[in-house]
Amino acid sequence: MTPIEIHSKIIAEFMGAEYLKNLDCYLFQIEPTNHSSCRFDLGEMKYHTSWDWLHPVWVKFSQMVTEKNIYKKMAVTIDNIGFFILREKTPLKAFEAIANAIKLMK
Repeated sequence: MTPIEIHSKIIAEFMGAEYLKNLDCYLFQIEPTNHSSCRFDLGEMKYHTSWDWLHPVWVKFSQMVTEKNIYKKMAVTIDNIGFFILREKTPLKAFEAIANAIKLMK
């Protein structure tokens, strides 16, 4: 597995995707109310190239940090992610920082 695939796996699981071993892909529930879903293998995920993919991860991560009252523990990490979001044209560095921060929260 490449580093991008490893980080994508961490983020997909954080976002609630279910790994389907028999299909070797992740199942995302798009609309739980109408049971819509979407399947992606690790190579199809765009967290590292698309702000549209990464933004909901950042929102969920930020909410979790606030709810768990661990902002002080994660302050430097959050500041770094915020810097990458504001300064970088592509989400790659923010993607890596968020995936690493999720690993720290476990």
